[in-house]
Amino acid sequence: MTPPPPPGGKVFVFSCAVMFATQSRGSSANRPNAPQRDIQQGVRSSKGREYNLGGHDSTAFQRITDQICAGAPGELAAAGYEVVTEGVAEHYAYRKALGSGQDSPQRQGSEGSSYLAYAPTGQKIMDAFVAGAGKSIGLVQGEVTMGVKLGARPVTLLYAVDFADLEADKGHVSAEVALSVGLTVVNYDPTQSRCTKMSPFGEWKNFEFCNPKKGDTRLDGTYALDAAEERPNAEPIISVEEYKDAGTRLVTAVSVLSIVADRGRSAGVASYKKFAVTVDPVKYEATAIAGAKGLVALAMRWLNGPESRPKKGRR
Repeated sequence: MTPPPPPGGKVFVFSCAVMFATQSRGSSANRPNAPQRDIQQGVRSSKGREYNLGGHDSTAFQRITDQICAGAPGELAAAGYEVVTEGVAEHYAYRKALGSGQDSPQRQGSEGSSYLAYAPTGQKIMDAFVAGAGKSIGLVQGEVTMGVKLGARPVTLLYAVDFADLEADKGHVSAEVALSVGLTVVNYDPTQSRCTKMSPFGEWKNFEFCNPKKGDTRLDGTYALDAAEERPNAEPIISVEEYKDAGTRLVTAVSVLSIVADRGRSAGVASYKKFAVTVDPVKYEATAIAGAKGLVALAMRWLNGPESRPKKGRR
């Protein structure tokens, strides 16, 4: 008797990557009790905190990435999905998408946060978010094409290992220094797509490639799971020490925009207190790997559960 198919259906892992935070920064929007002359002249002052990670190395980041991503197919299977592995790496759409992939590590950052992104050893970073607008089109095309041809839903996994959670309020920035692991999962039905021949000439002659019919198809199937509030772990943290040059003054991007808007009449200055966060390498590695376990099932349940399916956009 043939066993029934897994309730979750067929999936394949198109990409898995891990981003490690190395810097976290937050600043208050307005500083109370600012000098009256600054207010009259349109000067915006703010105070902030900047935390920088120490006690780590790139080989550890690679080991963590290898172990976390190696466990992803097993987690999908345990969650009730049939994981397709045969022919994935050799698929023509995957081989073409490799041209848009990136070598490890890739530095990512926004609003004062800095991350290093890694793919498993011997692979490339194939996540459209990490690749950016210039290369994301080729990656999404490969993802959709393989989903159509393999008859399986693509799964893209992007983990984030953070060490400091900063919250800014008027005139105040608070920070919780602890290790936490989050996960962004993309999983959607690729059959709602448009497939055409790539080219009558060249390497990809007569190969068929597919693109989503709707621009928000992929976005609707994206869930950003933030585990920082659920399981922060301070055990790997050895020390948090303030830099001696904590009074460094920097012009922020917001300040530059305000200068342009006010035709040079205003200026903005942010004063950051800087802190060095040192971790125990062994505990950091063990905690990151342990924190990643179980996140795939949580995200997939939310994405594909009939009662929790998002109407539009990521949660």
